[in-house]
Amino acid sequence: MENFLGKGMKELSKKERETFAKAYGLDWIGRFVDAKGFVRARISGKYFHVNFADGKPAYETRFTLVGNFQEDGLAPVRDKNKKFFHIRVDGTPAYENRFDMFFEEGAFQDDGTAWAEVDGKMYDIDRQGKIIRMASF
Repeated sequence: MENFLGKGMKELSKKERETFAKAYGLDWIGRFVDAKGFVRARISGKYFHVNFADGKPAYETRFTLVGNFQEDGLAPVRDKNKKFFHIRVDGTPAYENRFDMFFEEGAFQDDGTAWAEVDGKMYDIDRQGKIIRMASF
């Protein structure tokens, strides 16, 4: 999940990323401090979010991929079963549904929907993970 610079996000320099990762024993951190003040991090192939202010993990759960938290407080993730969904800042799932893939970083558009794939078909989903309609472009 390569992330884009969205509202309320700050891009970090390579030196800032390296310094932060080393200071907190992380293998890697993402390029951005997200809208909620967290940065994506990895240790031993597992991804999660840490608070950029103090380096503390936001939650205990680890994922195979994480995206940045958006202004609405949700971040896209992929679990060990290779399924995508959104989490809250505390790491809890925002809803029960799981999806095969997210598009456009799993970010919600102005109309409140995100694009998700299920069984090879693309749908618009809402912030509760409910399929609203077939996606249209």
